Amino acid sequence: MTTNSPEVRQYEGPEDPTTFQRGIRECEAVWNSNRELRIGTLDDLLANQLNLALEQGRNLVKVLDMGSGDGSLMRSAVNDRIDSSGKSILNASRGILAQNPDMRIRIVGFTDARKTDDFMKREPITLSPYTIPLTTTYQISAENVHYSVTLKQPVTTLLETLDFQEIDLVLATEFFNHLKDDSLFGTTLNQAVDTLRAHGGKLVSSSYSKSKTLEEHQAIADQISAEVTRNGITNTLEYAKRWQEYLYNLERNPDMSEERKKVLAELEKTDGLEFKYGPRTLIIDKK
Repeated sequence: MTTNSPEVRQYEGPEDPTTFQRGIRECEAVWNSNRELRIGTLDDLLANQLNLALEQGRNLVKVLDMGSGDGSLMRSAVNDRIDSSGKSILNASRGILAQNPDMRIRIVGFTDARKTDDFMKREPITLSPYTIPLTTTYQISAENVHYSVTLKQPVTTLLETLDFQEIDLVLATEFFNHLKDDSLFGTTLNQAVDTLRAHGGKLVSSSYSKSKTLEEHQAIADQISAEVTRNGITNTLEYAKRWQEYLYNLERNPDMSEERKKVLAELEKTDGLEFKYGPRTLIIDKK
């Protein structure tokens, strides 16, 4: 492991990492933005894995949150936040835990280390002082780790260090989308699939093609502006219409490099894997 000289990097996503929080409901909105292929809720995913663990005689469900940011999703899970309808956001999962007091859920998330001093820093997700402890709270543990995935620092190194293998559920909300290097995308996706538990492990990824850079977006905006400008005067209504059309089409048909298409095509040949994917959503089940 490269602990002597770790590679760190700055977050390259579109949101301001100092202010943006992505809790369970925010993630679910991203997961289910594609009408053709919806991932469902975190409660659905966890309840399915809990029931599967019970059927297989296991008492631990492991969840990996790739690109966890500030850990908002894990914090919401540990504190069991209430949604707008007054229900627990993990209603079904908490019910299963309550009926099986020996059952546990362990969640590990990792987010980019922005400086070397933060590399491999582990932050436990604790119960908020404003949350009324539930009888099942002790059954869910979570931590956020600062670790930058690079070709020299693969995700497998992190998982080996944490002794976190045979994972039941891998969540990647826009994580793969912000891996600019196609080789890194292929390596990391294959390793994430390899670490899934056989007979029921699941990977769900939303937005995995590759984000355009701000410079690329600006170039397209400049092109649209030039096309709707006559005699030095820009038709602002036409510009707004064309820009919205661009964003609409990008949302539903994101660009994907030929390299990433090849990665998926090769992975589909692997025995024991079941694929479902659309322009924005990727679901892989290990049989």
